[in-house]
Amino acid sequence: GGGAAAAAAARASSAVAVEIAAPAGSEPLDVLGADGSISSIVPANFSSNNLSKHRALVLDCAYRPINVISWPKAVMMDWSQRVEVVEYYPPPATAWSGQGEHMLPAVIRVPNRYLNLNEIASDVACTRRNVLVRDRYTCQYCGCSSKHLTLDHVVPVSKGGRNEWLNLVTACVACNQRKGDKTLQALGWKLRAPLRKPSPWELGLVIGLSPGDVERPSEAWAPYLEPYRAKIQDIRRMIRHADKN
Repeated sequence: GGGAAAAAAARASSAVAVEIAAPAGSEPLDVLGADGSISSIVPANFSSNNLSKHRALVLDCAYRPINVISWPKAVMMDWSQRVEVVEYYPPPATAWSGQGEHMLPAVIRVPNRYLNLNEIASDVACTRRNVLVRDRYTCQYCGCSSKHLTLDHVVPVSKGGRNEWLNLVTACVACNQRKGDKTLQALGWKLRAPLRKPSPWELGLVIGLSPGDVERPSEAWAPYLEPYRAKIQDIRRMIRHADKN
């Protein structure tokens, strides 16, 4: 009866986003309302086919990129004042909800979040590519740079060595063959650099970003991704140099 209708109206008014008529070519997207319920927010004045272009770059309190989120989530975080919006996308990139029109955040900052790169270093995959980048495409035994590089277990597998950051190094084919299953102590060899886990920054990685995002960023993102773009270019120079040798 009337009580149920009133309750429904109250729930709708308390939600951050309620569905309204969407422009042609748009699709409402589910997001969380203020009361934790699922309601809808719709893009206004631009096609939903372009939504992927309006993601938000997330910065920590030191203005370093730490993630990328969807535009509906960015709008919700802006509305709830959980973040500081550094820059919005220019019109017509806006969205509508029961609270009215919302500009779409392009870059947001989490004021109380400082990313400790050492804490997430263990999350970096120990892959061949990442080991080579950490070691700058250089043999960690003789120092040569060559396109014929391999990975070597510092402590041989036959002696319990594991596939992990603190036991894998870049080695040229000649050094790898000479070392065989011997230990560094037995050979009297020393590594050219200490074994360690690299940070995502060293590898040119940003959580949630593809290489294309970093190399061809939007105008709003460019100032914050430039150091990473330069890092990727440096990595590619290392690869080209190794390929020539």
